[in-house]
Amino acid sequence: MKHKISGKVWAVLAAGMFVLLTIGCGGGAKKIGLNETNPFPSYSGPTGSIILHVVWPSREIPPETTVIDIEVTGEGLQTSRKAQIQRPQNSARIDNLPIGQKGVSATARAQVGGPALAYGFATTIVEPNKTKDVVIELKRVEQAGVSQARALIQEVRDSVVSLGGSLATQVADQSLVWTADLIPAFALTLQRLDFVRLILTEAHPVRPDGGLDGELPESGTLTSLPPATYQAHLFIYEWGLWHIGLERIGDPPAPNTWVVKFPQGDALLSGMELSFTLSKKDNNLKANEGEFRVTSATEPQLLYEGRCTVEADAQNRVTKLTVNGTFKDKFLPDGITVQGTVTGTPQENAQKSYTQVSFTGSIQSPKLSLSVGEAIATFAPPEPDHEKWGYFLTKAELKNFKFKTQNVAEPVEVTGALSVETVLDDETAEKGPLPKKGNFTGTFQSSKLAYEGSISFDWQNPQRPEQQQEVPKGTASFNGRWAVPNRPVFSVSLTLTSSNPPDFEIAIDITRGDHFLRGKLTGKWELFDNDNLKVTQWVINLKNENDLLVRIGGSSSENIFGSIFAPDETTKLADIEKDPDLEIVVVRYIDGTLEALLPTSTEFSPKPILGTVQGRVTDAQTGEGIPWVWVWSGYEGTSTDEQGFYELKALAGQQKIEFQHWRYEPEREEVNVPPHGTVRLDVQLQPTGQPE
Repeated sequence: MKHKISGKVWAVLAAGMFVLLTIGCGGGAKKIGLNETNPFPSYSGPTGSIILHVVWPSREIPPETTVIDIEVTGEGLQTSRKAQIQRPQNSARIDNLPIGQKGVSATARAQVGGPALAYGFATTIVEPNKTKDVVIELKRVEQAGVSQARALIQEVRDSVVSLGGSLATQVADQSLVWTADLIPAFALTLQRLDFVRLILTEAHPVRPDGGLDGELPESGTLTSLPPATYQAHLFIYEWGLWHIGLERIGDPPAPNTWVVKFPQGDALLSGMELSFTLSKKDNNLKANEGEFRVTSATEPQLLYEGRCTVEADAQNRVTKLTVNGTFKDKFLPDGITVQGTVTGTPQENAQKSYTQVSFTGSIQSPKLSLSVGEAIATFAPPEPDHEKWGYFLTKAELKNFKFKTQNVAEPVEVTGALSVETVLDDETAEKGPLPKKGNFTGTFQSSKLAYEGSISFDWQNPQRPEQQQEVPKGTASFNGRWAVPNRPVFSVSLTLTSSNPPDFEIAIDITRGDHFLRGKLTGKWELFDNDNLKVTQWVINLKNENDLLVRIGGSSSENIFGSIFAPDETTKLADIEKDPDLEIVVVRYIDGTLEALLPTSTEFSPKPILGTVQGRVTDAQTGEGIPWVWVWSGYEGTSTDEQGFYELKALAGQQKIEFQHWRYEPEREEVNVPPHGTVRLDVQLQPTGQPE
């Protein structure tokens, strides 16, 4: 078998590391806790102060006001800082504030805890060792809606920025840990182990007798060859391919033992020797016991060794497999320890099929560890020894999963548990079971981010993704809490209910410190082309802690529209819409001001004004639609569908649309594309007479 030099080694390594990154990389124990307090230390960096002044447009605070509540939120604050101004005072000083952007609100009340009489909001930047004056203009609650709306948008924006920033930091930190520490630490040892795997599992060409007695096959796996001592050779070709060949050079040192001396001309393998002993067992899986040992004449500390044991019942059916191994060399002097146990419950009156299989195991090293408390799979084959009994999975559970890195720049820890229940149908034997119900819970913990959450689903009409005939019916939920240093705990709860398709509903609860948005999304979804599920329309209604209502809606055409209303739900404070030219969501307040809902880049990039061209391409002789015609607008390209229909974006104004197909003469048509509108352009193509 030929190989690309180092290609398979790095493919295995990259795939393994990708899996580990996908499930997360484990470390510092920071638990969020049921009371949602932030587990990280309080801010300890530079601080500044603000002096807050409240004013009234008429310079007269309402006489019934006795107290003004002050709240400061923003960068560096795990919880909001609060203060009070007792009338007749109109200012307050707040010291030891973390530096960075802050939002400051002031609420006037007739008595402590009473209803709000007036409200004001302002933003400021706290600078180190400086005192800044902040002026807030109070307005009657019925007139202060825009200020409250600004505070709401600022909270949404700050939440997105802080959460996105913490996630981006984790990705960057873990990328550096893996590329600069873990991969270099394990890579060369893993390359050696990959060569051991190739020797033990793949077929190799064998040099005919090597000058010794006995006939050998032309190629085969190691254990299909007679026990003996072999010399491994690397055959390398000019174009970068290589394969392993074996040459018999001596008798086996013991019965049922194979010895392989590794290639002497390879810098990584020179001096290494593999000894593998097999003890054949009579059982239903043809599983044998064995042990291997790898040593090196030039590297005394190198020792790879492992053992596999097999247990069977009175009917010679395997009930337990155990694997243990340790791996040490000069690259990993402290070594890696691997342990795994698989147990099985044979099906009654069966030789090959099982009703339950479980696994427990671990990988331990000074820099990382992975453990599976127990993974259990339950099966219900329709008959003993069904050829595909493994397809009839009814339940799977993963318990006490844990992945952890330590002794690295940014250690992390991931834990989790998973359970899935399925249903079986007439197609299970060919396509496997249908997932019906599932639940995952997990945590991610590091020095900069702590997360815990769960995902669950329960479908009444489970379907295979490639065979969907109707929209999902049932429930699904996501719950999660994030904590980062010097920010309020951020929690999200989303529960989807689809009991009367095509209508669905999602209950929403987003909480960050003392602020929240709660409500629901209602919408419709439909199936297109039997397997493409799309949301065709949706509306979100959310209220915050000040009883402001946010209503945003959209459709499958990506139109986004919405408004912010005062507590009476009729007084509009702002409009929210997607600007078709700038391609960002903007907030337009009733006082005439405008701002982007989320931060956007400060770098200029062209924002062309577009429209849509759609139509059908047909054969000029038959009138039938032509599939796979390439259509190009100068801005975007697409191909016609099986009936000859197409749709694509084009720059607004007079444009030339090109049509090309290998069996037809090319065509170019001119059309006036309306800004943000749609124009229809049907085209007929003349056949060239070329065969299909």
